[in-house]
Amino acid sequence: MDFWLPVLISIAALFLAWRQLKIAEQQLSTSGWREQPRTTNGIPRNYWPVVVCILLGASAWIPYWMRPDNLPWWPESEQNPAVRAWGDDPKQGWCTLNITGDRFLRYRNGYKVASACFLYDGTVEPLDAPRVQVSKLYDIRPGSMEMIALWEPEFLQYLERKHASGLTHVVLLVPLGVSTGQFSTLRQARALGIKTIAAGVGVVGTTFGPI
Repeated sequence: MDFWLPVLISIAALFLAWRQLKIAEQQLSTSGWREQPRTTNGIPRNYWPVVVCILLGASAWIPYWMRPDNLPWWPESEQNPAVRAWGDDPKQGWCTLNITGDRFLRYRNGYKVASACFLYDGTVEPLDAPRVQVSKLYDIRPGSMEMIALWEPEFLQYLERKHASGLTHVVLLVPLGVSTGQFSTLRQARALGIKTIAAGVGVVGTTFGPI
């Protein structure tokens, strides 16, 4: 729909422009340059297609100006196309996440981006899972972006106690002025205005997707 709506509007605008040319030809074929009848607001009646063309041309941008946030919290059927790869390394003590920065460019004036990973064991809601490990904040830029979240010293021991087999990886869009030290769960992050986008779940010690 994002593609076909502007196409349909453009076709309608071209038709109205053609209609205006026909009106102009009729005017030239009559008795000269006499003043055209005017409406109450001062616009010549015979030029209404031009006005409509201008309005249609401007309305073609409405879907882009008013596009809602359609960043998925949890993918329903397939991997989020904005995420290229994710994984972790217990020996190094970090999670890694690779995204396509172009997908988030519309947010770069008001947000920074970060990666996060956490253990979701089903005992609480994903938003309330504790000990979320978060990377530093990165400027949003086009192309491939790799982000690394260093684990807290006790996080590996926490995973061992829980007999963790997999970690959940998340992209964070963090408003300017908010720091990653202000939250420890995703629900707290959302309360601060942070947008959360799930990347995927991976087995501990593995990487998924081509980087």
